[in-house]
Amino acid sequence: MLVFNNFKPLKWLLLIPASISLHTHGVAAPTTDETQIEGSTTNSSIILKEKNEAEQKLETIRQTLVSKALRTQARVKASAWLDGSGALHENTRITSDVITKGSPTQNKMETPFIVNEIKPTSAKGVCDFFDPRYYRRAHFQVRSGRSSMNLPHHELQAISNKVSNLLKTGLQTNQNWLINNPPPNAVSSYDKFLTSSSFEKADFSISLMIQTEEVFSHRLRRNHVVLNLLLTIADLRSKKIILSTNYLLPSPWAPPPIPAPRSGLAQIAFAIHEANMIGKFEVPQQKSYSTQFETEVIKGVSKLINETNEAFLCKQITFTIREMNEKSIEINAGSKRGLKIGDQLLLIDSAIIPNHILEESALEKIALIEIAYVSANRAKALKIAGPNLGPVAKNSRSTITATPF
Repeated sequence: MLVFNNFKPLKWLLLIPASISLHTHGVAAPTTDETQIEGSTTNSSIILKEKNEAEQKLETIRQTLVSKALRTQARVKASAWLDGSGALHENTRITSDVITKGSPTQNKMETPFIVNEIKPTSAKGVCDFFDPRYYRRAHFQVRSGRSSMNLPHHELQAISNKVSNLLKTGLQTNQNWLINNPPPNAVSSYDKFLTSSSFEKADFSISLMIQTEEVFSHRLRRNHVVLNLLLTIADLRSKKIILSTNYLLPSPWAPPPIPAPRSGLAQIAFAIHEANMIGKFEVPQQKSYSTQFETEVIKGVSKLINETNEAFLCKQITFTIREMNEKSIEINAGSKRGLKIGDQLLLIDSAIIPNHILEESALEKIALIEIAYVSANRAKALKIAGPNLGPVAKNSRSTITATPF
């Protein structure tokens, strides 16, 4: 009996550590799961908070656009018609210039731009939707008129290079233009496929024509050549001319002195020579351009740049969408045009926004995206707020664009 009684409690005592051990392991396992659950809950709350902030930011932008559209000039076009069943249909179109134009009193440049006093622009906050950190891309082409004895081909080419270099430098410095040479003319579809590159696809075309004109001088009684600078800037997407202007330059050469009066046979010989020279040119003997011509070149190029600045000062900068799906948005622009990781842009339907922003359901065509990857000529973004405006097929002609704000 004693042995049995002593053995029974001993067996019970031996079972206690095992149960304690099992109980201890049972408590430890849920602790790890709870930590993982708490971590995932924290991450979800952070993501939700960021999403809510992005939605609030987008809503603020929408309200700002509507508020500014109501303060700018708006044009209303209404139409009504009866269909075959006698039902009345109405359509109202409201057009506003909320983004593409700003206030003329605020956008007017205080000092004119002088091309030989180049310095970068710092006009931040002047316009509602213009940011000097971003660049416009354009193709630049210069053409020359006919050369002559008075202005030989090599001299005309030298003047063309001088004027075009001044113009390109002024545009790139003062208005943040990214200028490339135009693509070569493709003979066949195969050549077009090999030479064309969407990396260098421009939004605008800048054409400078240096036209030569013959002018008869009654004082000198002979012809001389003057130059006319013709500048044309066109939107390659809308096929519309944004700016067309010109500036007249004098003859590159200083006028020769008026000959002294002659008498007798010398006067007769000079009169015959002058009669023979009417409608002809004399070969210039000068080795350099006149001071007046050099001054007028600076004034002329500065005038062209100032008019370009005035035309594009508050014009909306847009980036075309190369491809868009549910996962990402690929943009036809990169670091060369000023994009950086973390930049936030508006994704809009340019057929509706901004011109028809006051129309019903127009605000649903605006989303907020954030740049996640950038290369020299490409960028990928993620939608962080707003509706889905896609999909957009690769390299298709879509009206969906990204724009800074």
